[in-house]
Amino acid sequence: MVNLMEAVNAMPKMLPGNELASALTILPEYDESIRNKNEAVRLMALSDLYRIYLPSQMSIEIYSKLYLSLLRSLQKKNTTLAIQQRYENNRAIQQQAYNGIMGGSDSYTIIGASGIGKSSAISRAIFLITEKRLIETETPHSKIIPCLMVQCPFDSSVKGLLLEILRKANEELGTTYYQYAIKSRASTVDMLIGMVSTVALNHIGLLIVDEIQNVANSKNGKNLVGMLTQLINNSGISICMVGTPESTMFFEQAMQLARRSLGLQYNRLEFNQYLCSIASMHQIQRVLLGSHFDFSVVCQIAFFLGLTVEELTSPSLKMEQIQKEMDSHYMKDAAPVDWETLDAETAPVLETVVSGIYDGTANENGRPERVSERLVYREMGLRGHQLENMPRCKAIFARHTESYPESWARKIIWAYRQLQAKGVPFYWSDVRVLSGVKKKNFQATIPYLMKHTDADIVNQIIELTENN
Repeated sequence: MVNLMEAVNAMPKMLPGNELASALTILPEYDESIRNKNEAVRLMALSDLYRIYLPSQMSIEIYSKLYLSLLRSLQKKNTTLAIQQRYENNRAIQQQAYNGIMGGSDSYTIIGASGIGKSSAISRAIFLITEKRLIETETPHSKIIPCLMVQCPFDSSVKGLLLEILRKANEELGTTYYQYAIKSRASTVDMLIGMVSTVALNHIGLLIVDEIQNVANSKNGKNLVGMLTQLINNSGISICMVGTPESTMFFEQAMQLARRSLGLQYNRLEFNQYLCSIASMHQIQRVLLGSHFDFSVVCQIAFFLGLTVEELTSPSLKMEQIQKEMDSHYMKDAAPVDWETLDAETAPVLETVVSGIYDGTANENGRPERVSERLVYREMGLRGHQLENMPRCKAIFARHTESYPESWARKIIWAYRQLQAKGVPFYWSDVRVLSGVKKKNFQATIPYLMKHTDADIVNQIIELTENN
């Protein structure tokens, strides 16, 4: 039996928010002396650009999913059922009748179009989760591979995948499971499943099967997914299947397969989702009048005017010339503003308004809301970017600023506590109605749930989503 607390303590802590984004980021160091090197060396140094990794929302969601599924798998190893299952797996190895008694529905998918970066995101997540190659406990002594990644065979061969799992486990553990399975002439699929189940139960935390779309184009596809289901029932480990969208159609063919395809899905990004669109005349006017400072719009105006990088970053105009140009045009509300006085008068009012929005006291039903810049400007009657000149007000706003996923997390916690206080049974659908957060957005909230409440409540909320 694995010492659960010792195994969990050996894992790196789960990183939240900005700390996670910083840990996922890779920015290679730049050596300025490279400028003086010859052409061949400079060209070779350009390959460092491929090492750059900037995390997206997908990266954060994948990290959270893998971390929590690994934790859940470790929890199952410290149960009485795990001991009973070891006995059953031994019967399977001896080709006797056996049962899968651990059960569970701990398989899920990460589906995404080719080239969107899911493999890189998974690789970075595994790197953070597995700071140590092996999790070792002393009482009793055991070795656990946190994440074992294998590739689905091109022909969806059940025996081929089972042997690959044993081979990869040998590489990490230094054991001879694979050699034993190869030499045994009676290596039936049932015997191999029993052997792999025992290895997984004792030594594997999370199994990741890449290229799962191979099951969609093979007659053995359903057999392989069935084998993975049996492996879950016989070992209790979490299994993550990674592939392209064509595998989704395969899983949707039958109900028993569809429940295995629940997980994270990502499509190709629209052109304007992360790239800037062409500036409108209204945006250009706001930038030229000094009421808007969108970097994209500024760059587009500079491109249209034919400004060089040097002219844009090191302007040669003097303040007198700029003031003369401004005085030659009529500008609405051009009278000087006493920003210090306005800041001092506005700060107490802003604190009350923002706090009410953040904690829900300003809401009729008491639900906390996200404090957005647009909402603050509307409630306070401020104009665009006035906060930039009001340090006290800006600090108040920054203290309550959060992302959408963090806002959703606070709403879910609030709804959960409201329903719990009533003392009657409730389900995820009740939390969904009260919080206004859709289930498809739940995965993105998990890192922030840990920030705003304790682990017990987080686990209870996760169980609600799984049992609904």
